[in-house]
Amino acid sequence: MTVSLAWRNAVALTNSRWMYGDYFEKTGFVERLPIELVARFQIDYRPSAKVSMGTGFGMKNADPVPGNMLRAFVERIWDACKAGELSYVRESHQLLGEDVLMIASQDFAKWLATNEMLPSEHIQAWFDETGVTFGKAKPVKEKPLATSERNSLLLIIAALCKEANIDYTKPAKAAGQILHTADIMRLQIGETTIERHLKRIPDAVGARMK
Repeated sequence: MTVSLAWRNAVALTNSRWMYGDYFEKTGFVERLPIELVARFQIDYRPSAKVSMGTGFGMKNADPVPGNMLRAFVERIWDACKAGELSYVRESHQLLGEDVLMIASQDFAKWLATNEMLPSEHIQAWFDETGVTFGKAKPVKEKPLATSERNSLLLIIAALCKEANIDYTKPAKAAGQILHTADIMRLQIGETTIERHLKRIPDAVGARMK
């Protein structure tokens, strides 16, 4: 694809060229981008100038705040991914020479809208070049499950746990076992989400015991 001026500006202004080498010379605002790059573009990361450490052992950032903000936002995105709130994929890239966690523009737009955040100038350029209209990306709120329907689903989970020898009364351990199976099936779901639902099973079972 043609690498746009908006892409080159985003990479240059956020000091992102060093991250993946030639990757930036051969790509642009494609549908999926690496998580850390998305974070850099969203917070409009501008690293501070380097100053001497005064010991002859190199340089350090004059102001640690930009770096701290970047790390915090990367962690926030990754936490959302682990919780199943933001979809991601693990892709192997020949240009990158490694497996990289990638986020799609449509998914990131929905996550921003859900969290009532506006896209930065760089992220908006990404949306524009991949055909995502941010105003239409906000997900429609689903009608919550009725108590009886929710309890029925929890009882089904309880029965399946028993069949698989998973003790749902130990939700933390059981969540790890279920997450392992989900990973094998290439299903995206957060461990905390699994654990939260498992904790609801005892009440559902108690309400339906024969």
